[in-house]
Amino acid sequence: MIDTYKSLCTEFYDLDKPLAPDDALEYYLNQIQLSSQPVLEPMCGTGRFLIPLFEKGIDIDGIDASEHMLEKCRIKAGEKNLHPKLYLQKLEDMKVHREYGLVFLPSGSFGLLTENPVVLKSLKNMYDSLMPKGRILFEISTPSGFTEMSEENVREVFRNDGSKIKLTTQSKFEKSSNIETMICIYEDVSDSNVKNVETEIMKIKYYDADEIRNFLNASNFENYSLYGGYSGMKAVDSNEMIVVEIIKTK
Repeated sequence: MIDTYKSLCTEFYDLDKPLAPDDALEYYLNQIQLSSQPVLEPMCGTGRFLIPLFEKGIDIDGIDASEHMLEKCRIKAGEKNLHPKLYLQKLEDMKVHREYGLVFLPSGSFGLLTENPVVLKSLKNMYDSLMPKGRILFEISTPSGFTEMSEENVREVFRNDGSKIKLTTQSKFEKSSNIETMICIYEDVSDSNVKNVETEIMKIKYYDADEIRNFLNASNFENYSLYGGYSGMKAVDSNEMIVVEIIKTK
């Protein structure tokens, strides 16, 4: 489906971020309790939000465009004897078989959609999947404090057997587009020997409040709100993260 989030990337991601942040999980659980069910999590990845929510009895489905991420999600859920419905789909091509009271994308996953036509098609697909008065919630990261830059970063995660995955990232941020491009090199290292290497190119789109507001207005999304993080307060320019809420009026 996609040429990112392959096997080493998926394993690195799951070792590095096995659990959802407590504040984010609590926020979305509260939002689900204010909504009708079922719930949909597009771009659900390895299930760090979906699995604990499903475990709490939430009627939640997941979609993702990475076979590796979905397979890891199935394995982790199966270890808890849980069997959520998971679908291999790109968000811009999403087709679902029921209506949802809430569709949510946590942790900045929305920023992986970097081309305006793809963003618009994805938003319309999510909107069309809602029941009347249903809601979309998604997070965007802002470019607050970003400057034109190019840098290299090295990180490692370790498996239980002592082997590791080394990630070398070369990133460049372009202020004109608010897009960060990253060349990610994953190395599977055991006993100081590199057994396998995967290289992926990833892009992340950042938005300031005016940019996402103008995009939503131009795309005829009228009933929306922007909040500063999980505070429930109106978003301001200094917010590093904004939660966007879109409500289906009919």
